[in-house]
Amino acid sequence: MTDKIKILIADDDPVLLKLLPAQLSAEDLLISVTESGKSVIEALKKEVFDVILLDVNLPDISGVEVLSKIRQTDNSPEVVMLTADKSLQTGVETMRLGAYDYVTKPAESEHVEVVIRKAAEKRRLVKRNKQLQIAVQQQNESSVVKPVFASPVMEQIYAQAERVADLDTTLLITGESGTGKDVFAHWIHSLGSRSESPLISVNCGALPENLFESEFFGYEKGAFTGAGKQKIGLIEASDGSTLFLDEIGEMPMTMQVKLLHFLENGAFRRVGSTQDRSVDVR
Repeated sequence: MTDKIKILIADDDPVLLKLLPAQLSAEDLLISVTESGKSVIEALKKEVFDVILLDVNLPDISGVEVLSKIRQTDNSPEVVMLTADKSLQTGVETMRLGAYDYVTKPAESEHVEVVIRKAAEKRRLVKRNKQLQIAVQQQNESSVVKPVFASPVMEQIYAQAERVADLDTTLLITGESGTGKDVFAHWIHSLGSRSESPLISVNCGALPENLFESEFFGYEKGAFTGAGKQKIGLIEASDGSTLFLDEIGEMPMTMQVKLLHFLENGAFRRVGSTQDRSVDVR
């Protein structure tokens, strides 16, 4: 599992859009560029960014207005404002409106990179906090105790679990009711590289069919009556972690087909959206 920082730079200066990405050349920085406020909003519908460098004065929409729209979204990226105003007033005002920080142009690329990395770390912590909140609501164990068993067969099974713990492939766990499939899933998660993030568990058999898509995939603002705000689903909340689908065989077949598309392609679409999104979920 790689830990890349996805950055979007929005500025109407073509020289800056060419020069700054070349200077920010670290391998873990994935940079996209755009020249307008509307294109920023459209880009956020298609991709998930960690940090946006946003010019205050864009040609079509004010950067402050774009910032306001970004802060209204769920799972929003951190925003660093770019301004040519050397006074503190503009930068402080944008931070009051939700920007992580501001950079006065022209700026040294080393300084810009430091600000980007601090902003990305804040977003990582915010995302981790949301995952923890979901895990607490589900009453997940805060720590995993190694299962106790005496059967040679179980010894072989848990040895196999240790071998696959660091793989990112989807695993199917089968067994009779009461044999500890959930314990087994938590044990595998605890051994792998994703263990720093809480495992998200879903009882598929208890999920009403009419809520399946909105709970799993999330939805856009206005997607249906009552959808007053964009909401990320369980799949997106599990980004960087493990999603345990308990009792998946109890799901109606129509729901299984929709879920299979995500498991096969790693892509999903929020309710009310026309754009596919991808996440790093095991």
